[in-house]
Amino acid sequence: MTDPIDGIAEMTRLVDAFPSHLVEGMSRARRVGFHPEGSMAAVTVGMGGSAIAGDLLASLAAQVGARPIVPVRSTRLPSWGGKGSVAIFVSYSGNTEETVRAFEETSARGLERVVVTSGGKLLELAETHGYPSVRIPSGLPPRAALGYLFGALYGILLPIFPDGARQMARTVVRLKALRPRLKVPGGPASRAATAWGAGELWVYVPERLAPVGRRWVTQASENAKRLAHFDTLPEAMHNAIVGWDRIPPADAAAKRVILLSGASEDVLVEDRLSYLSEMMRQRGNEPLPLRLTAKDPLTELLEGTWTGDYASLFEAAATGVDPVPVEAIDRMKSGLPPSRRAPRSPSATTRAARTRRSGGASGRRN
Repeated sequence: MTDPIDGIAEMTRLVDAFPSHLVEGMSRARRVGFHPEGSMAAVTVGMGGSAIAGDLLASLAAQVGARPIVPVRSTRLPSWGGKGSVAIFVSYSGNTEETVRAFEETSARGLERVVVTSGGKLLELAETHGYPSVRIPSGLPPRAALGYLFGALYGILLPIFPDGARQMARTVVRLKALRPRLKVPGGPASRAATAWGAGELWVYVPERLAPVGRRWVTQASENAKRLAHFDTLPEAMHNAIVGWDRIPPADAAAKRVILLSGASEDVLVEDRLSYLSEMMRQRGNEPLPLRLTAKDPLTELLEGTWTGDYASLFEAAATGVDPVPVEAIDRMKSGLPPSRRAPRSPSATTRAARTRRSGGASGRRN
């Protein structure tokens, strides 16, 4: 068994490197030379720590993108995902069963396919059948590879985002300036962990920050080994407040609530944050309000994500938990029977078309 202090130090080092991982992931994607056509709809396919990059990118596209991005967490792509679409299959290990099967089962669709991975079966399939692949460094816990994965997706889909390259450069500068504030005891991440205490964590976020709320939950589960939940505003005001209205004060006080919001919010969201906060206080809970500082959507999404990553490590340190191992996931993967479905390969026609479009072998491998 490893010393929790060693695990915390290692994971902190990886979280610290988030901005440089973004730059490297984007650089690797652009070197591949894949350029999606302007009219294409985009789908990202992945699970767990490999999927959150697609969630973040989908939120960014909804706010400032030229076209939508749809994240998929299963083996089935949307029915409209065919010719004229691009699907990006993201698996850090390259062996995520759901993602590999999704790749295999889309061979007859006629869509463009791109792989983002560090190796494994997915890379083997892409290289065998002539599909572009962005290969990122191996040897990390998948959740610590988010910077590489998001940077790669952003680089592949750069045409969707006006001024995208310059915006990423500005965001990286701002994130690096934020790092000392996020790492220091008493900063927003540290305060979040202190407010966490011994109860279950609940994170409420504006709808555009839903991927950030999800990331807080997954990092709480994997790094701090704690149950956590998230919900969005204004949606929660149409259902969750009924539960808060009836919960006994002793139960309400045991919940740990963080109200995460942007530097400036729509008046409607501000009103609902205030209402929800007051309702919780009346039930015996004292929520922690946290405001992000970023003024633009890309930096806001990544600042919110990074804050939660650090908070989960502060919590792991406070409780003496090693953030690195995830035994429950390992047991699940070893306990499930492998798929009995025979692999399907792209048709010869599809492979030939791909080879012609990419100009032979150039640009197909990282």
